[in-house]
Amino acid sequence: KLELTTSSPAGKNGLIGLDPATGNPIYMFNDGAVERLDMPALLAIGVTLRPIERLLVAGGFTSYFDKGAVWGSEDNNRSQLLESNSWDAGLGAEFSLTDKFLVSAGWSMSSSGATSEYQSDLSYSLSTQGVGFGLAWDILPILQLNLGGQIVSYADGERDFQHDFASSGTLIPITEKLQKTIWIAAIGVNIKLASQKD
Repeated sequence: KLELTTSSPAGKNGLIGLDPATGNPIYMFNDGAVERLDMPALLAIGVTLRPIERLLVAGGFTSYFDKGAVWGSEDNNRSQLLESNSWDAGLGAEFSLTDKFLVSAGWSMSSSGATSEYQSDLSYSLSTQGVGFGLAWDILPILQLNLGGQIVSYADGERDFQHDFASSGTLIPITEKLQKTIWIAAIGVNIKLASQKD
């Protein structure tokens, strides 16, 4: 269970309109507002195999119990707008080209279970497919350089809602398209401060 409190300075809380009845401002981010955003329970399993000395293969599966979490408030719980719990799976392999160079590759996918009613312009969830590649170079016995790259492609999604045109009460049906692709590049260094003798 997590409760988050919004801290929003005056003038930066996202004015989105005026209440027609009172004329009071309506804000997107109300200072001091408390909202639940639970971290769901999860179940994860994985396996690592070394079929030959130079090859390491690993796979894993994670299931998230999203529908049991509270996202929003008890009477307006966004997790109840999910069609199903989400999950993800991945498979990766690492191969030793030489004693100093390793190459790796991986694949992953996820399923979000989100419905059109769940999606919003600030928070949406889409299923994914991803591939990644890596290279490791043992520069010294205590120093390893790592390079990596990944592309994640998200499934197209939609959000259907009614737009109140100029706060006039005239509702216009809107279908918002949700699309995203992510490219990631990474560089890292591993330093061994101590090593285990054979």
